[in-house]
Amino acid sequence: MTKLTLYRANGSCSLVIHNLFLELSIPFTSVLMTFDPEIGYSATDGSLSHTAYKATVHPSGYVPALVLSSSTHSETITEVPALLAYIAALRPQRNLLGTSAPQRARVAQWLTYISGVLHGMGAAMVWRPGRFSDDVAAHAGIVEKGFQVLEEAFGRIEARFAEGEFLAGESETAADYYVFVFWRMGLLAGLNMYDKFPSFGRMVERMEGKDSVRATLAAEGLTPSFPRPQ
Repeated sequence: MTKLTLYRANGSCSLVIHNLFLELSIPFTSVLMTFDPEIGYSATDGSLSHTAYKATVHPSGYVPALVLSSSTHSETITEVPALLAYIAALRPQRNLLGTSAPQRARVAQWLTYISGVLHGMGAAMVWRPGRFSDDVAAHAGIVEKGFQVLEEAFGRIEARFAEGEFLAGESETAADYYVFVFWRMGLLAGLNMYDKFPSFGRMVERMEGKDSVRATLAAEGLTPSFPRPQ
């Protein structure tokens, strides 16, 4: 039997993996990681340094990472779209990657866009400008551009949810669980998510009605976004 060990950080993009494990009742072991801007991710309990984490788990030192281990084999999967593909294969009846060829393509499109543009560019430029330039004087401009990327990305997501209930078409997919994470990141970045992106907000409110989502937020020490704070 394969044992699943998830390296994650509260409130980070690893929330989507944590959430789906609970949603799909997939047993796993969690290793909580903490981020230090000067060092990187290391185990919260002190059992794994950032250097050791990069050497033995995730070559880039980020979260999430999922270690699959058995008595004869061990391997690590990194990058959220790859982890979502693996999880979808564990519960094929849920059709998390889509039910038709066009929908599967749309799911792949959205997972790539969320990972590469919304997160890899927008969020990273706002919170980690040092990834893009060692010149500290350039960081303010990078952050400003990051906010532009976030606004454009959330506008595209808003337009999609204004057309329909699900991000990738006719049914709920991994893309919905993934994009849900970034509503909270938009709030943390100081964006006026509630008023500027109301259709996206309705989707988030619906997702927060799920038992698995509420359990994930509670486990990560996070407060639901709805009802909207006064």
